[in-house]
Amino acid sequence: MNTNARNDEKKRGKQSRSKHRTLRQRLAGFGGQYQDQILFYGILAFTTIIIYLMIRPLAVIDLSGFHLHQPSPRMVSAPFEFDYVDQITTTARKQEEVARVSPVYTAHPDNLALLIQKIQAVADAARSIPRPEQGDDQAWVETVLQKAGLSLADRSYDPPGDESNGIPRSTYASLAFYREYESLWRSILARVTAAAGRGIADDKSPLMMETGGREDQPETTRLAVLVTLVNPDGSRIAVPPQEIRTAAEFFQRFQEMIALDFSDPVKDYAARELAMDLVRAAYAGPTLIYQKQLTEERRQAARDSVEPIIVSVKKEDTLIGKNEIVTDLTLQKLQALANRMRISLFAEAGYFLLALLFVGTLLQYMQFFDGDIVKDPRKIAVIFLGVIMIFSMARIAVHASLLDLGSQRLTFVGYAVPLGALGVIMTLLIDSRLALFCCGISSIYLGIILSGGTDQPTVNYILVSFVTSFAAIYAVTRIRQRSDLYRAGGITIILASMMIVALALVNCKSYEYLLQQADELKWALIWGAVNGGLVSILSMALLPIFEDFYGVVTDMKLLELSQKNELLQRLEQEAPGSYQHTMRVATMAESAAEAIGANALLTRVGCYYHDIGKIVSSQYFVENQQSSADKAKHSKISINMSCLIIRSHVKHGIELAQKYKLPQVIINFIPEHHGTTLMSYFYHQALEAQGADGSVREDDFRYPGPKPQSKETAIAMLADALEAASRTLENATEREVMLLVRKIVNERFMDEQFDECNLTLKDLHLLTLNFAETILHMLHQRIAYPALPKDKEAEGEKAPVLAGAAETKKRELSSKPGKSQEAGAAEKPSGFSTATKTKEVTPGKPPQ
Repeated sequence: MNTNARNDEKKRGKQSRSKHRTLRQRLAGFGGQYQDQILFYGILAFTTIIIYLMIRPLAVIDLSGFHLHQPSPRMVSAPFEFDYVDQITTTARKQEEVARVSPVYTAHPDNLALLIQKIQAVADAARSIPRPEQGDDQAWVETVLQKAGLSLADRSYDPPGDESNGIPRSTYASLAFYREYESLWRSILARVTAAAGRGIADDKSPLMMETGGREDQPETTRLAVLVTLVNPDGSRIAVPPQEIRTAAEFFQRFQEMIALDFSDPVKDYAARELAMDLVRAAYAGPTLIYQKQLTEERRQAARDSVEPIIVSVKKEDTLIGKNEIVTDLTLQKLQALANRMRISLFAEAGYFLLALLFVGTLLQYMQFFDGDIVKDPRKIAVIFLGVIMIFSMARIAVHASLLDLGSQRLTFVGYAVPLGALGVIMTLLIDSRLALFCCGISSIYLGIILSGGTDQPTVNYILVSFVTSFAAIYAVTRIRQRSDLYRAGGITIILASMMIVALALVNCKSYEYLLQQADELKWALIWGAVNGGLVSILSMALLPIFEDFYGVVTDMKLLELSQKNELLQRLEQEAPGSYQHTMRVATMAESAAEAIGANALLTRVGCYYHDIGKIVSSQYFVENQQSSADKAKHSKISINMSCLIIRSHVKHGIELAQKYKLPQVIINFIPEHHGTTLMSYFYHQALEAQGADGSVREDDFRYPGPKPQSKETAIAMLADALEAASRTLENATEREVMLLVRKIVNERFMDEQFDECNLTLKDLHLLTLNFAETILHMLHQRIAYPALPKDKEAEGEKAPVLAGAAETKKRELSSKPGKSQEAGAAEKPSGFSTATKTKEVTPGKPPQ
């Protein structure tokens, strides 16, 4: 039972692991299928975000440490020219205009008349209604008040002095006491009118204005302008605001006036209190009603009439000095700069759209002119990495220009951004057309970055970057040596200086103005010179890195490979004949490549290494055979073994190239210069030696290939065959050379060796003419110099040497390989043994 359970568990475990493996395989397959697309879009997204962050201006200037009425912790200068509205001064101007606006009140004199009427009614009722001699005063007062139509509360009084002095001690008692006191009633009526002034306002605030004070406790005072009063009949009068009372001021003023009439603090206390109680009880409301809407319209019109005060700040203006006391105005100026540098959501969207347009435009251009670049994420990454590098340097320059060094030394550091370095690298890695386009649009974006967030890109930076980058690209378009990079930097310096001076002269107003700007111009020229230096330095330093990452071979790398390095030295020492053959093939191929517009430098350097595999077993190749033992090597082995040895030089060459880390574009020359051509010499030998069964197959005597994949390797194939075949010509006339070239070209064409490269019939025609001309020049005839007389030979010290050289030459000619060996040098063209007017091919001799 336990055994079965364990077996079932093992089966379930195996099934689970199998499912997991299947899932991982599916995920791996999915990742492999879409890996390039994911990487491609990832690069585009990353590049877009980085470029957005680069062109996005600085956020907000640091205002920490700046406090009102405190010393400034540091000096702040304007990084760019900007304008702002002086809100403090503008607000003060608006307040001044508002203070000149007359508030409008509507007069309601009936309220004052009603107050007087009620008091007069109380007086009349008190005199007309007899007071009972021993009656209750409260009942009498209520009767009086009822007749007068006034509601008056009975309030206790507390007059100073002795209670036995007969002074009433309540409101009702005072009214009964003073009912026939005519002077009191006249005084009350007179003082009411006087205390009301020009009217009692319902709202005091329109009559006041702020005069300063602290922010939490502002000070106010009366308006200095007249107040407009609108009478019931529509007429208007202007009165001073001091003559208008509020209800509180009216009561206070009345109390002060009645105290003047009844000044005795003891005897007249009840009279004063009664007068105040009567006025308060009879008060019918304000006599002036504030017309808020009408007044606010007039005040708003006054505010609108004040134009905002614009303050212009020039670049490098000192906003506040170190240890300077921070005032409202300086703090406002700093805040204006911070607001100017703050980025809104709309601006964020705009900068992101600019970054997206940059990436999309450059990508579309590459797709249109060179679709292979877009298919390789690594190449796309290299291009955008170069762009990001230049934009990052521009962003660093913006930060550096804001540093306070007390001079103009870093103001124009933006001129030092070496956009030309990007142009040089892209020209050498790809081509000048893409480099020109990329630098053209990059110069505009550099202007946006170096503008520091102002409304317009800095045109000077755009022009200088544009011109210098184009000059650097032109300087390296046909680079042939490393010193051309220094020349590119020198041209950049010259053109940058010329552009900076020209732009300075355009803005120059007078000679005196030019002298004033001499220091700025000096530093601008210095940074322009730094630009040129960085173009050379960065190009030389970064080119190898970008070259390896991009996976291409630049002209600089080809120039390095064209030098006699260790591998070529080995070829010269271990296979000297192959080395000389290589040099001649390289010369012929370079000239032919130039004729059809192919990469001549790549063709020449590729030919240098096309036969490096002959270093291994070099004596089996006819050009390296010197002794008779070397010449007999192939006769001691079978035909198939000879074929295998000759064919293996391709494999050995690839292995040596990989060992010495040659670029792939150079390694391609090793197998492709033979393609799948037939080793006709051994094939014909095998046909002669085969029996009746006919077992010899042509495919067994062909090179493994591949066929030439480019114009350059196809040219190397023709040059290799023609160089070997040309040495078999007995009489190198123009006709014979042309026949030979056409024969070799036609054989390769009919053998379909050019099917996989982009050679056209026109290219083949031009190559035929060029190869024929080159071979004629290589096989030119020399005249024979007559020997010196015997009496002259003894006179010169060099005569024995010359004579020895002549003998050596004769021995070389006598020991020169036979016709079959010379014919063997042309083993690549099939059927070459039947060529017209060439030396006959003798079987048994090894081919090249």
